Amino acid sequence: MSFLIHYGLSVSRRLAARTAAAIREDIRNVQWLLRPPLRVAVVGCGAIAPVHVAAYQTVGARVVAVSDIDVAALESALDRWPGIRAYRDYGRMLDEERPDIVSVCTWPETHAEIVIRAARTGVRGILCEKPLALIGAETDEMRAVCDRYGVHLAGGHQYRFHPHFGRAAALVTGGRLGRIERLEGYITGAMIDNGPHLMDAVQFVMGDPEPVWIECACRRTGHRLYQNIPVEDAASGTVMLEGGVPLTFQTGDLAPGFFEIVVYGSEGVLHVSPTILMLDDHLIAEEPPQEADYRARQFGRFLSWVMGRESDYAADGARSARATEMALAACEAARSGETVSWPLRDRTGGMRRIYDTSEHPPTDVRRISAAMLRPGRNECKRLAVDGGRRAMRDWFSHDPVIGLSEWARLTRTIQTRQLNSTYGYQVNALEREFADMYGSPRAVASTSGTAAIHIALGAIDPEPCDEIITTPLTDMGTIIPILAGNCIPVFADVDPATGNLTAESIAARITPRTRAVI
Repeated sequence: MSFLIHYGLSVSRRLAARTAAAIREDIRNVQWLLRPPLRVAVVGCGAIAPVHVAAYQTVGARVVAVSDIDVAALESALDRWPGIRAYRDYGRMLDEERPDIVSVCTWPETHAEIVIRAARTGVRGILCEKPLALIGAETDEMRAVCDRYGVHLAGGHQYRFHPHFGRAAALVTGGRLGRIERLEGYITGAMIDNGPHLMDAVQFVMGDPEPVWIECACRRTGHRLYQNIPVEDAASGTVMLEGGVPLTFQTGDLAPGFFEIVVYGSEGVLHVSPTILMLDDHLIAEEPPQEADYRARQFGRFLSWVMGRESDYAADGARSARATEMALAACEAARSGETVSWPLRDRTGGMRRIYDTSEHPPTDVRRISAAMLRPGRNECKRLAVDGGRRAMRDWFSHDPVIGLSEWARLTRTIQTRQLNSTYGYQVNALEREFADMYGSPRAVASTSGTAAIHIALGAIDPEPCDEIITTPLTDMGTIIPILAGNCIPVFADVDPATGNLTAESIAARITPRTRAVI
């Protein structure tokens, strides 16, 4: 009897403990729901920015502002997300909007400055696209500053949240493949572009082992650039991981497809990519997942980590820095022709040491002058691209304006049943009125700008092979009449500020064969 009483009390205590734990979890969930949404600012409005905005909106965060040095990009952002504010100066955006979260979607040479500035303004979390930086010392400083200010720094490595790679990691670390003997991997793009994705995905699938050494050879035959940085056409090499497991990799033009990792174990071979998951020639996943789903998982867990609901984040600053530095180590191995040991000792070198960069100076986070950005007392005096309210929701229509006057003239012309200028009178009347307006003895109407240029050239009656100087900043409608007149188009340079020809550039192209300037 006493045993039953003791057992019953024990069960009751366990149930009470479980109930209390469930209640505490429910309270935390309610508190989470009652909190105002986290405010997000996005720096850089390029191709990846809409992915960030959509993912934040899906997981309940509020994107309040975007920043870019390109006014056209800001205009597109305001059209796409009418409720946000836009800034040419990201620093001003951080100071005025005071966001909780910052996404950095700019070119990699600007990442370090933006991350450090954001951390010092008191944000709670920063998600920076890959690569974190192009110099090892910059990744060190980014992480150190974020640690100093208590900021959660993460990298944009979405494949750690992709179900194919998650299942692959479980199979490998769970022992389904037996002893791992070697890996192969490939990805398109330059080493510093998509290379960090490949290195990070391998790390994730293998359980995040440390690299031991890296060898790499790069081939560059053209003038390929990645976001203003000279890069190779293709690369191949080997990364030795802890435990003596080698990864052989190919990137760029050597990659046979977009992205895939093959894991060879003593008890099976695993193929994993964003679209397939296959074990020993048997498909494990039939349909590729939707990007929006694993992006929501990536950003949702990031926000949970920032809010303290999760103690770890799979793509945190340390793991993201390691992926970046593995790519930098591969580039250094290619430059030096030697095996590079881990950890990467050269913290001050970087991508710009490898190829001639004299024609492509480092990217700067350009500033807008303080005088241009100084707001007036009236908010309307502040431009929408500097955080002000947008004066117009829609741009002016490009459609022609057709009113009663136009319909009346068209109807009158049709009623004459003379629809050509030979017997009709409308074109002749237009030519007389136009000539009088400009004080010219005669005007000639034409059906298009191309036809007008053809008529003008015909009026001067050029000889075959005469040269006609014109602008290269035009379309074929300017060039075709020159060729039709058996003349040679000669291009003079334009003023970079106005886009127009200059007297100096025209004078430099004049020869004895020059007949006209268009």
